[in-house]
Amino acid sequence: MRTHPTDHHQHTSSSLIVSHIIFYTCLTCLTSVAEVREHLKGKDLSFTEIAKTVGERWQVLAPDDKATYESRSQAMKDRYYAELAEYKKTENYARYQNYLEDFKAKHEPSSKSLILLQQSSIV
Repeated sequence: MRTHPTDHHQHTSSSLIVSHIIFYTCLTCLTSVAEVREHLKGKDLSFTEIAKTVGERWQVLAPDDKATYESRSQAMKDRYYAELAEYKKTENYARYQNYLEDFKAKHEPSSKSLILLQQSSIV
């Protein structure tokens, strides 16, 4: 089945961010550039390895510090959902929903095609 281009709610100004991502962003800001360079020197880290490191640091973070990032994250989520609700009231959103319906109608296999596929797999 073909995929369709997605809107990703591009008309909202913010995206959904979780607290540990905010923590990581602040962590890299508070650490000196020299310290970050030294830590990463000679390392070819994958996204998974970086995420694991951030997760480990998140786990040992003091509860009060975690609460700060979680509070910021919740405020950003609330703003995102409020903006999303407003976006869903727009003509752009309605047009995109119509586009999705048309796309699915054009690209979903017909019932006749499904019967032929099923018959060919039986033989």
